[in-house]
Amino acid sequence: MDKNYESFFDDIKKFKIEQNKQKQEGKNDFNILTTVRNYHDEVYLHSSMIGALLDPKGLHYRDTLFLEKFFDVLKLDDFELDLSNVTVGVEYHDIDLYITDGTKHIIIENKIWADDQACQIIKYINIIKEENDLYTDDSEPKQPPKIEDIYVLYLTPNDTKKVSSEHTVDDKYISFKKDKDGEDKLGDCSKRANTKSLVPNGLKNYQVKYKKINYKDDILNWLNKCTQEVKNITNLNEAVNQYIDVVKMVNNNYKGKVMSIMEYIKNIKDTNEQQNYIQILNEIGSDYKKSKSDIKKEFFTNSLISYLKENIKDGWKIKFFGNETDINKKYKVNIQFYKEEDWNIVYWLRFEKNNINDMYWAIANKNNADITTIQNKLYKNSLIDNHKTTSTSLLWKKSSYDIEENIVLLINNNQETLAQNILEEFNKIMIQLENNYKYSIEDMNNDLYHKDK
Repeated sequence: MDKNYESFFDDIKKFKIEQNKQKQEGKNDFNILTTVRNYHDEVYLHSSMIGALLDPKGLHYRDTLFLEKFFDVLKLDDFELDLSNVTVGVEYHDIDLYITDGTKHIIIENKIWADDQACQIIKYINIIKEENDLYTDDSEPKQPPKIEDIYVLYLTPNDTKKVSSEHTVDDKYISFKKDKDGEDKLGDCSKRANTKSLVPNGLKNYQVKYKKINYKDDILNWLNKCTQEVKNITNLNEAVNQYIDVVKMVNNNYKGKVMSIMEYIKNIKDTNEQQNYIQILNEIGSDYKKSKSDIKKEFFTNSLISYLKENIKDGWKIKFFGNETDINKKYKVNIQFYKEEDWNIVYWLRFEKNNINDMYWAIANKNNADITTIQNKLYKNSLIDNHKTTSTSLLWKKSSYDIEENIVLLINNNQETLAQNILEEFNKIMIQLENNYKYSIEDMNNDLYHKDK
């Protein structure tokens, strides 16, 4: 081994000894929130945590304290919400956070990684308007009617992410596009089963109050003010401080309490030695990144497909779809499970992020067929736990056997174990479709076939 590498790895051992010493002294980066959820989980971590703090009836027993601080930081006092009569909902009709006193209504759309779905915000506005029979002011010519009692807060990691181009923001009000394309899009969105069930008369365009807020400044500022109010309540103060650390992770601003490798190198006095170690780190990092990418690519395009073809039963077939050169681009390639070549509805595996990361399964509409009848049948029955729907996927969820998270199996040439787990997950989903929905993929394709006849 190169002498430079030997010296480097000797120092890495020293670094690990120092790091372990700090841990034994009580320093740690343990965070109860990120042990149960990913730090970027919009719904089950961030929306749930923010909602729990804002809820006057929450288990913090601080009444409206956190809600008042929230309004103060965001300068929402002129909205005149009756804080003594507020209820807070998380995922109410898919609205990330919904705050209302029965008269005024705040919709918080939480966007960390996900993009806006088609007609998402205007659908929420229509739902709240219809449920509460809100007054609309249509006195402005050539403008959508205005609803003064709805406020949309668009929450993003920092100030760079913008609301989708489907919308127009004008003088602190947001509305859907006002041109012919906008009208056509509203018409298309109105036909979707999950929209028709909540807004049966179709989506209409409205103007409502709008404010863009972010985690980096607004949420951190609010949380810091909250800690000042509960610094003598140990468990509550600790919970808020742990969430502050998670919010910092969203913008890569979290600094661990235990020494990092860069801090260790920073303490090396010889700049030439520092430069040498940085070069070695870069070489190791680059080599590991490429090797890991090659391993993941080989597994998804070769080992996994071979295993599935050999072991799948009941007439299922397997096909890789896409160009292997695009495998590092999200959504570009997938593995399809099907029984007939002409099926429109298939089960597939593909990636939600670049570089073969975040593998998910989906009951997918591969040819963009009209699946309204299928959606209606699905919505009449119970749900597979925490599944999601999109225009492409009838049901989808992150795989329990993501390749990146199981990379150690591939490094140790244990591809078969991971492939077996992925196949077992598929079999489990097929059973759940039968038990929970009474509706198999074969049934879905038969319904499509007969509808088109």
